[in-house]
Amino acid sequence: MKFDTGDRVKITCDGNTVPGVVLTASDDGRSLALMFDGTVAGYLRPMSVMRDRKGIYRTLSNAPIILRLDVGAAVTSNQSSGDCL
Repeated sequence: MKFDTGDRVKITCDGNTVPGVVLTASDDGRSLALMFDGTVAGYLRPMSVMRDRKGIYRTLSNAPIILRLDVGAAVTSNQSSGDCL
């Protein structure tokens, strides 16, 4: 799945899931900057991830990240400022 800038997502790593937003996405969708509240794989926001050849997004420390669109998330006026919630 290709994610775009502004997409609301659920970010999962090591069984922990947090809501977030795609702060910026490359044109081909292989690299993303994610903004979220909390900690994911030891990262505080923002966090960069890259999609590997198998289609798995990974942090810069190679931790696998599962991203899903958060279709139930309300879009707020804070979206463009990088705030997640």
